[in-house]
Amino acid sequence: YGKYRNTWYGKVRRRIHKYLNNDGMKIRTATIYDCIMENIVIYGAGKKGKLFYEQITGKRKVKGQRYYSNIVKWVDQNYKQYQQVGMDVTDPEELYKVRFDQIIITVAKREVANDIKSKLLEKGIEEYKIIWINPVK
Repeated sequence: YGKYRNTWYGKVRRRIHKYLNNDGMKIRTATIYDCIMENIVIYGAGKKGKLFYEQITGKRKVKGQRYYSNIVKWVDQNYKQYQQVGMDVTDPEELYKVRFDQIIITVAKREVANDIKSKLLEKGIEEYKIIWINPVK
């Protein structure tokens, strides 16, 4: 910065920096979390599912930002195992009984996510409502 301070490049850089940080308002980059709608179903309750749950309920920040959505249902194939440890996870068949804007698939492997997506499509859920997210640590 000091090297170009008095050149036209340094002046333009200062002007752009001042514009972008106007009155202390920082410009941030968008994440996939900005595309999540209001009423969601989380599909997956493993490590990635728990991490996503914490992030979307505002308990954990994502790149310095907190996100909030209404979780209509949280489903997993192994729901009984998660219910035994006190998690509010239900059978995937329950998601067809509720209204939602999106289903967020939170599994680590792409192949597993694709299998889940194909099952959901077979059950009549629109493709635009299904998103696979690998949560940000």
